[in-house]
Amino acid sequence: MVVKPEGGLLIGADHTFTMPAANVEVTAMYEEKPRVKITSNHILTAQGLELEFTARVVPQSAPQQVTWSVAGNDKASFARNVLKVAADAKPGTITVKVAVNGYSEITDERSITILQSTANAVNENHTAAIRSDGSLWAWGLNSRGQLGNNSTTKSSVPVQEHSKSTWVSVSAGYYHTAAIKSDGSLWAWGENGGRLGNNSTTDSSVPVQENSKSTWVSVFAGSSHTAAIKSDGSLWAWGANNSGQLGNNSAAGSSVPVQEHSKSTWVSVSAGREHTAAIKSDGSLWAWGNNSYGQLGKNSTNDSSSLPVQEHSKSTWVSVSAGSQHTAAIRSDGSLWAWGLNNSGQLGNNSTTDKSSVPVQEDSKSTWVSVSAGGSAGSGSHTAAIKSDGSLWSWGSNRYGQLGNNSTTESSVPVREYSGSAWRIYPAN
Repeated sequence: MVVKPEGGLLIGADHTFTMPAANVEVTAMYEEKPRVKITSNHILTAQGLELEFTARVVPQSAPQQVTWSVAGNDKASFARNVLKVAADAKPGTITVKVAVNGYSEITDERSITILQSTANAVNENHTAAIRSDGSLWAWGLNSRGQLGNNSTTKSSVPVQEHSKSTWVSVSAGYYHTAAIKSDGSLWAWGENGGRLGNNSTTDSSVPVQENSKSTWVSVFAGSSHTAAIKSDGSLWAWGANNSGQLGNNSAAGSSVPVQEHSKSTWVSVSAGREHTAAIKSDGSLWAWGNNSYGQLGKNSTNDSSSLPVQEHSKSTWVSVSAGSQHTAAIRSDGSLWAWGLNNSGQLGNNSTTDKSSVPVQEDSKSTWVSVSAGGSAGSGSHTAAIKSDGSLWSWGSNRYGQLGNNSTTESSVPVREYSGSAWRIYPAN
């Protein structure tokens, strides 16, 4: 720090100087070199999300005002210390940087991954979707309040959830719905029994916040449990745990979020009927819970796991979907693989062999960008996926025309939906 005093006392970081009444330059040295460090634990964000960042400048005698900036995506920007990611921001990696005002060389930065938010969700009994203005609407069965509109009356048209908040991601479970607001808070409604995560087992027809009041970037509502990822990459789950689907080395259910046992860093999660599948930050794929049909992919069956176990091939994956009793995923090379129950051809490998406990590649060996594994005990299981050219294909059970190919005949290989259109998202569960 350089000053030009006119006289009197100069109080510095560690000394007091008596100055003559002359225009001389004096440099006051800090006890230690000033530095700044990002103290917030965010390493993940999502489309439409707003995250508040914090930083610490030391020593305290150094200037404390800082400026935040972001690089790598023109749809991400800072308003003071709040990172705002637009709903149409491209998923990928950005760099968040903080600098001490007046000292451009004193900086700290962190890489943040933008995840794709889920703007619509379809399940066996109801559908939920987020409009372009951030409002959340749902329709279908409402016997447990899963539409969130303070009612239990079913609706054949979209009805807005009760709080009229701004949302960035939503997932529809069997009889409950979970969603993330633009501030990163996670809320759920519908059938409870621990699924809502609010330290209660009472159903709710309006959104209730999960108990930890954390900041979240991804959520998936399964049949009897919910799984989600925080902005620090940690994975938590709540609800039923009879098959170990919470992944916390226990079989006891929980009505509040509990962290999976390995305490790893995750980028994607999907909750099925009684199993959970997720991808770590290194691209490895792990699963836990029920394994009756090999849906954990670990080359064995009938041995459920309450701890994460890695799928057999130990490949690098970019997307995963846990269905009712099978799992489908896309590798980093765009190839699509599936494992678990195959009684309707839902693995897509031109076979109806009862099951596979290791990943098998779908028959066309195409390049894929999105996959969703669906199915239920009543309608059979199917899988839907989008190729790199935007075409949509499905395979498996077709009892109710769920393959969309103008037929009700099941298929053990991918068949293209009837319209031949280009698609972006197709949730099959």
